Amino acid sequence: MSHHKKTNKTNKKKTIMLIDDQTPWLELMSLALEGESIHVITAESGEKALELLKSKKPDLILSDIRMPVLSGFDLIE
Repeated sequence: MSHHKKTNKTNKKKTIMLIDDQTPWLELMSLALEGESIHVITAESGEKALELLKSKKPDLILSDIRMPVLSGFDLIE
């Protein structure tokens, strides 16, 4: 009797959006997270994130809270 493990055909990359006004942090976190199973999208402001979210649907959003103009809390609202 043969036992075959089912392979999950829906193993597509998960997308994480990182939002922070500190570019070095975005670059560091992107390098740390990007890989075979994770795609990273970055935004340097809440406004830029809102614009990207019109066409992108990330699986997870990690946002700074204290940003000028549009804070992380305002972004979530």
